[in-house]
Amino acid sequence: MAAGAAIVAEAGLDALTTRALGERLDVHSTAIYRHFPDWDGLVVAITDVVVGQAGAMILGQVGPLPTPRARLAMIARMTRGAVGQQPDLARMIVTVIQSDTVVPTPNIDQFMRAVTGELRALGLRGPDVAVGLHAYEGLLLGSICADYLGAPN
Repeated sequence: MAAGAAIVAEAGLDALTTRALGERLDVHSTAIYRHFPDWDGLVVAITDVVVGQAGAMILGQVGPLPTPRARLAMIARMTRGAVGQQPDLARMIVTVIQSDTVVPTPNIDQFMRAVTGELRALGLRGPDVAVGLHAYEGLLLGSICADYLGAPN
């Protein structure tokens, strides 16, 4: 995953091919498909690694803030900033959202659990937590897609 993330960081998401990754890892390109069902699965797994790196930094910096509202606002601002520093991350996130491929995403899940915890700290309970999470995700991811992908849809 680190090799794939490095390719994306160096040359962009379009440069991430099984051939390029195979060359970087010194394996045949078809070996990649022994671990991932398809290209989307590979992108989902790499996105999880990138989100894990950014998420750890983001969550570490928002912890000292005094209120859940302040922490949620800072998570949103810093997430947008992380995407601004690596614009292909927006395309990768869209791949995660649209993918029918099931690939474990422990880092994304941990990040979302942290956001859910902040929503609970605001006082949301039961189904309201899910509604709040969907609203937060929708606003954050929607604004990222609109601003960085020029994709209002």
